[in-house]
Amino acid sequence: ENTAVAKGSRKDDDEQKNVFSNEDTETVNLIYTPSIEIVKEGTLNTGSDGIANAGDTITYTFTVTNTGNVTLTGVSVADPKVTVSGGPITLAPGASDSTTFMASYTLTQADIDAGSFYNIATATGKDPVEKDVTDTDDETVDITQEPAIDLVKDVDDNEADINQTLNYSYTVTNTGNVTLTGITLTDDILGEITLGSTTLAPGESTTGSATYTVTEGDLSGPIVNTATATGTPPVGDNVTGSDTETVNLIYTASISITKTPSIVTATAGDTITYTYTVTNTGNVTLTELKALDNRLGGV
Repeated sequence: ENTAVAKGSRKDDDEQKNVFSNEDTETVNLIYTPSIEIVKEGTLNTGSDGIANAGDTITYTFTVTNTGNVTLTGVSVADPKVTVSGGPITLAPGASDSTTFMASYTLTQADIDAGSFYNIATATGKDPVEKDVTDTDDETVDITQEPAIDLVKDVDDNEADINQTLNYSYTVTNTGNVTLTGITLTDDILGEITLGSTTLAPGESTTGSATYTVTEGDLSGPIVNTATATGTPPVGDNVTGSDTETVNLIYTASISITKTPSIVTATAGDTITYTYTVTNTGNVTLTELKALDNRLGGV
């Protein structure tokens, strides 16, 4: 708003001055557009393995710009899921700041199982008439999921006799970075194996056991059996891990015969009766047994 004054004077005949004046005021309404802009960027920080794990962090940077034509004061940044440090600051029209405001978030296992982390930041400043000016920006940080499972199978003896009982042990470990559920374990000879737990967080293990008794039917070769563990990740196909154990069979096929006469002293005309005792002294069944006496022929 401003006022202009016009003045003038003249002389009358008596040479007395007469002063004249007039004024006018003009008001020009100012158009101003207070506005602010925030750009939020998140960076996932993993360990040397390059895989996201619980405890890793996301660091955030915030660029705040005064996109209006008036100065903004008390500019600050807030985010409901992280604590933002820095500020408040003052920004002239067109000014931008990308170094004052920072934040960090620590990943939980739930975040990794979800496959991403989402949050929204809000920048707020006050215009010259103390009205709030705000802007928001959201950021989704994708988290790569690496589901994996490992199985270690052991047997208490790698060489077994017929009728020996073999004791198998199984250790299933979640070697990925996401929680696995519905874990099952199957042995191609022993069938389904009961596990202590069917849900494993990354790094956790569970165990199972089974027994097998060696039979003569196994004599055709070593006992080779494979077990497979299967787990379901939060997203995607199931993961599996397998391990195989080989048990070599030890068997001894042997026989003995004992011949006993009915008398130990004889004269002409006596009859001697012989008894033959045949014994399987090995650990496998013997079939088609025969006995032959060099004087008496087949027994």
